[in-house]
Amino acid sequence: MTKIQLKNIRIYELFRQGFDYWKRYSFRMEYTNIEYEQNIIPMSFRTFCRTIFIELNAWSAIIYMFSMITWPDNEIFIEIEDIEHMMNVKHITILAIEMISAFFILELMWFQLFHDIIQYRSSFNEFFANNWNYDDRQHFRPKKRLYLIKFYLNSNSMAIIIYWIVMTSVFFLLIIHIFYLFVFYVDGRINLLEMFICIPLTAMIVSHLNIITNHQLLSCNFLVFLMEFFKIRFEQLLFISNAITNQSEQKRKIFWKHFQNEYVELYREISRLNCTIRRILFDMEMISKSSIITTCIFYSRQTNLNVFNMTAIGAMLSRFILTTMLYSRVSRLPAYNQHCCRSIMKGLCRLQWSTSNQLSSSDRTLRLWPKIIKNRTSHDLIRKNLFLQTMSSNQFVIFDDNNGLFINLDDIGRIVNTQRIDLVSIQMLIFLIIFEIIWLNSCYSLMNYRSSMDELFIRYSIEFDDNRIGLHSRTYLIRFYIVFNTIVQSLYRMIIIMILIIITLFSIILYSLYLKGNFTLLQTILSLLMNFSLVIQIINVIGRVTTILNFIVFLIEFYKVQLDHLMRLTRNQLNSHLKNLKELIMNRSWKRFHNDYVKLYSETAKSNRSIRVILFYLETASKTSLISSCLYYSQQDQTTLYNLTVILIVLSMFGLTNGLYNRIAHLPSCNQRCCRNLMNWNAHSQWKKQTYRSQNRIISIRNSIKTNFAIQMINENHFGFHCGQMFFITNFKYIELLLQNIPLIILFYKKFCMMQK
Repeated sequence: MTKIQLKNIRIYELFRQGFDYWKRYSFRMEYTNIEYEQNIIPMSFRTFCRTIFIELNAWSAIIYMFSMITWPDNEIFIEIEDIEHMMNVKHITILAIEMISAFFILELMWFQLFHDIIQYRSSFNEFFANNWNYDDRQHFRPKKRLYLIKFYLNSNSMAIIIYWIVMTSVFFLLIIHIFYLFVFYVDGRINLLEMFICIPLTAMIVSHLNIITNHQLLSCNFLVFLMEFFKIRFEQLLFISNAITNQSEQKRKIFWKHFQNEYVELYREISRLNCTIRRILFDMEMISKSSIITTCIFYSRQTNLNVFNMTAIGAMLSRFILTTMLYSRVSRLPAYNQHCCRSIMKGLCRLQWSTSNQLSSSDRTLRLWPKIIKNRTSHDLIRKNLFLQTMSSNQFVIFDDNNGLFINLDDIGRIVNTQRIDLVSIQMLIFLIIFEIIWLNSCYSLMNYRSSMDELFIRYSIEFDDNRIGLHSRTYLIRFYIVFNTIVQSLYRMIIIMILIIITLFSIILYSLYLKGNFTLLQTILSLLMNFSLVIQIINVIGRVTTILNFIVFLIEFYKVQLDHLMRLTRNQLNSHLKNLKELIMNRSWKRFHNDYVKLYSETAKSNRSIRVILFYLETASKTSLISSCLYYSQQDQTTLYNLTVILIVLSMFGLTNGLYNRIAHLPSCNQRCCRNLMNWNAHSQWKKQTYRSQNRIISIRNSIKTNFAIQMINENHFGFHCGQMFFITNFKYIELLLQNIPLIILFYKKFCMMQK
């Protein structure tokens, strides 16, 4: 194309061609720029004909490939092994998974763009409307204007060439695939139904690949041109910034005002356009990452290279290369912003230096009006310095802190009227991780048949006799379980009701904010889905906590009652046998007690293997919950239903864990009381034996030694439960842990306050 022909091309014509590309392949609608600008897009078949056709193709292709992967042995679709044999490739399932993910991501991106257009909130369309008759000859110098036109024509030609190469290869593969389908049908490897279903569905996949290739090459090529368009405008601003300091006072003011207006206008356009482009870049980045990973995996599984796998690898690599090229153009905008800022800072320093010299060596007129001139000069310098600070802090780049998918924590905090909701999020994350670890430990022990809790359930469900603990103890245990279970269930239901009220109010407020335009439809839907799944998980976790704690507390009370009953029954029998010398010598009551005690201790020790792990993680959750609740409460301005519920849930973890420790600490105390009673009995029995001169003196001495040794072992036994591998839970340790919470809270609160300052 000659230079004269290039001069006749206008940049607004390139914008209109870009609008046509995006309308066809990205927005998938048929409308004009005037219809969008005047908010009169017709809701007719003509408008949505392309949308219906492309959506049918897309979802038919997704369902077809998904069915082939998840339902390989069927009588409707052709088997994957047959397709691999036709194309002479290995592991074509990898390509199918990549195509499903890419199709789904692009459908999600289209839905976002489509929703913005229907709501007339598409910043991309607004850009086209504002620049539909763009006067490039007024805004660009001739050299830069010709460069932009050449850049677009060359990049667009390259994109079209790549498109034809890719689609020619794809259509060639489609013909080969149809040929092999007939060959397989003639050989009897597939039936007529499979052949007639496979051909149109494969054609739908190819048709949708055609749309996607156009989007990724032609539409995204316009994005690259758009970044170059903004870059050239920045270069002209940089030229103006360099020329400001070399002008006279009057021209300097004109140049500065021109630069400031152009800069603000350019920043406004880019920040507005960023509302749409950031979502497109996010989806393209996801496709790019998945494609490069899939390419490496797919290439490593191939035994030879042919047209099919070379085309597949080239198509997936082109996604990665195009996204990287687009990022390379986008990343230049912040660099040019910094160049402009540095250039103006240098010029401003020279201006301030020269102004100070002029004021010091001014003539008589200046000396008559020193304050007026000084004030005006200071005012101008302050305004320029402030503008430069704003320029240097501007994130002149296509991105946003809000990823366009989810609502920020700050927005959620405003919805539920609370402060520092990040503390709640961190604590919830800790809770979820801890209980997932508990589940993994339990699942691992169960799969390896080493779960002591399951052994306990099996043994007690088959062998346990209620008469072992007596009627009074049995009645006490049943009442204890009913009362404690009622309390725990009431607390659980109260928390669940408060959570459901909060999520209902959250959904209503979120929907009202969506109607006001504060959030997008995608953000609203995803936030509702994620919050509902989070609420379900929280309810599940609370249910698991209450169930675990309820049963462990009952189990501790069950062991305690057994030990108390054994000690009380044995004490009566042993004291009565002190009067019967024959029974005293034979030690029958002692033997019964010793056997029952060893059996009970063995059961407790086995249960400790599983319970100590649970207690360790519960102690971790308890400490973090206490610290988080104190920090969270200290940051609240007022008390609301939300922060009351959060504090109640978090503190209930601490209260239930300490209540559990309180019950566990009774077991070592009962063991010590039992040991003291046995020592008293042993002392009396040995004194009685010394007064009786038995003929079986050797047997009596042997029994005394065994009894003394057994009582010493009872005294040293850790009859109870451990907190992991850290410590054995006793009354002393329980009180020590309670007192340690106070300095722990103070230290964390002090550190948090210092970080806030």
